[in-house]
Formats: sequence, C-alpha cells, structure tokens
Amino acid sequence: MTLEEIKKALGPDTKWDAFESSISRNFKFENKNEAHEFMARVGEVSERYHNKSDLFVQSYNNIKVLLTTEAISDVTMQDIEISRRIDEIYDDIVSKRG
Repeated sequence: MTLEEIKKALGPDTKWDAFESSISRNFKFENKNEAHEFMARVGEVSERYHNKSDLFVQSYNNIKVLLTTEAISDVTMQDIEISRRIDEIYDDIVSKRG
C-alpha cells in the first residue's frame, strides 16, 4: 500500500501514525495491570491473524505498537484490521476504569 492508501484506510480520526512500511501507535495506561492485560490481548489478536505485532514497553504505563506485514515489509489491509481490533481492546480496558 502507498502511504496515501494507508492513511485513507486508517481513516481521518485515527490515532495511528502511518509510515511507508508500517503503522504505529502509543498507548497510555493508568497502571501495570492495564498494560499487562493489553499486551496479552494484543498477543491473542496477533495469533488469530498469524501476524507479528511488535510491542515496545517504554515504561510501565506506555506501550508502543508497530504493525507491518513482515513477509513483504509493507502494510496490508490485515494490518489495518488488526489496528482496529487493538483500538477496540484499548477502548475496552479504558472503559473499565472507575
């Protein structure tokens, strides 16, 4: 996909950053438990899609997710779909806050 195609597929309200061969987003959490739950659930999504999502723990409450289709070193519609599933996971975790 071209950079323009990636941006269009992500949509105008996306919080994901688009690059030539990947998309990424930083996620902030209130505590370690939220971050751990997020990482576990993202891992499950990655397994379901047979995709390798890179998770970078920048601090106990800050995780960066990087998506790319490794076989072709590019972003595919599968990566876009995974980004949507990850957004849903994050929204679900945030919605549980008191």
